[in-house]
Amino acid sequence: EKVEIKNGYVYINDQLLILAGVDIQRDRSNFGPVTVPEAHYFVLGDNRANSRDSRYWGYVPHGHLMGKSLFTFWPLSQMRVLR
Repeated sequence: EKVEIKNGYVYINDQLLILAGVDIQRDRSNFGPVTVPEAHYFVLGDNRANSRDSRYWGYVPHGHLMGKSLFTFWPLSQMRVLR
């Protein structure tokens, strides 16, 4: 997949990424485009202006991911247990 950030908006394969109900602190930066290697992930923080993420330290290999999300706690109005 191709990832690009234009004026703080994230595009994946030229399609704007929209996360309904998620408030991301846009930093108005530009990045890429880059092609994410097979079996790797490009990760971004939700506090983009102050996050050290794949823009700084690169892609995360699938084998380095562990754990499971159990719940959403922010925003408080959308706190819930994930299945």
